[in-house]
Amino acid sequence: MRSSACSRLALQPPEAITVAVACREGDWPYPEWPGADDRLRVRCVRFPHDTLGIGPCDVVVLRCRDPAGDLPRLRRAIGERSLPVLLVCPTADAKQVITALDHGATGYLVDGDLDSRALTSAVVSAVGGHTCLSVTACAALIKSFPPAPVLDQGGAGVREALAPREREVMDLLASGLTVTEIAQQLSLSGKTVRNYFQSIYTKLGVSGRTAAVLLWLGS
Repeated sequence: MRSSACSRLALQPPEAITVAVACREGDWPYPEWPGADDRLRVRCVRFPHDTLGIGPCDVVVLRCRDPAGDLPRLRRAIGERSLPVLLVCPTADAKQVITALDHGATGYLVDGDLDSRALTSAVVSAVGGHTCLSVTACAALIKSFPPAPVLDQGGAGVREALAPREREVMDLLASGLTVTEIAQQLSLSGKTVRNYFQSIYTKLGVSGRTAAVLLWLGS
């Protein structure tokens, strides 16, 4: 990221969202981001490092080409903190996106889908607890999963297939929360939440979290 983009950070108000952008030197393709009107404070950190100096922030944006290798490394650097992580990648295929989500990414954004406004919107959404997938990432995932059997069962919709409590669990799961965070939100044990997962997967006719979230978001 150019120093001119970073020089605007001092002008941002104290209540702005703090963003740590982790990327290799010279590998940030959005020199005009953040815009002058964005309420963002962006700090650039060099990646990769065994101990990455993320510091206090509200969200991490990881620019990388190898989610399977770089995201776990970033997660280790973040440690125990519960920070949303947005991936920005030049390409997307279903395997890459699924790997990213399985490793706890809050979102997967593809260069060709992004401009400064879209990137800011994704950052704000991630801080708000939402899963963010850009158009190309969504298309790759949709092509990789066949229609779930539940859609053909007497016309029953996805949401109608689940009990009210299971819907609450799925809403939180689709927002990117972990088992522990869902348990805290609903005042349940982690074991109970995992039992809900298994019941949900069976009812939706899917094999795991990623497929369930995609089906839920699509509904």
